[in-house]
Amino acid sequence: MKVKFTNIGVFVFMRKISSLVAILFVVSAFSIPASGSQGKTNANAFWPGGGFSNSKYSKLTYSTSNAVDRLGYSRYVDDAVNEFDSISDANIGFRKLSSGDGEMLSIVMDEKNSSEYARDAFGIMIPFKIDPKTTSYERASNYETWAYAKIWLNDYMMKQHKFTSDERNKTTIHEIGHAFAMEHQYDGVKSVMVSGQISYPDLQQLDISNLQWKY
Repeated sequence: MKVKFTNIGVFVFMRKISSLVAILFVVSAFSIPASGSQGKTNANAFWPGGGFSNSKYSKLTYSTSNAVDRLGYSRYVDDAVNEFDSISDANIGFRKLSSGDGEMLSIVMDEKNSSEYARDAFGIMIPFKIDPKTTSYERASNYETWAYAKIWLNDYMMKQHKFTSDERNKTTIHEIGHAFAMEHQYDGVKSVMVSGQISYPDLQQLDISNLQWKY
């Protein structure tokens, strides 16, 4: 027996096949989780080998420049410090010093998008180590022990992009997170360590769990 398709029959048949393919595609999309959708956890959330020695995070000394106060960022720094300091089951603490008083972490401003490191960035954390020959600071990689770190918050860029208070707060927490050797998280994950202009005013549960695991 031969089956004959009219033009209309072929059209209807093809429409049914297309609908079936579309349904299978949608089902597959919901059945297979996106890569990295759960975020980086535990060791995978940190730069391996990077950061200060763990014991120093129990009383991390830091300073802020005069511009941090003048531009109104002291409240964001204070909020960020309190966020980290209040994590239960983690040996994390801070002690504020005057600038140049031997602090391990300095937080400064870039007001004109002109600094060597923070240009065109919302903020950046740069680690340093001591050169054994000169005993002066030199830039360190993210993957070795640090002696000192410096955070630049780029007020110029945040103004250009019309950052809200929550977005400025998130940027400050994010950069201090890097000082704890935390890596960037995957896009779409609920974490202050996701890069970009995002309104997370507080550490998220993923961030807290990772810090508890390491410290």
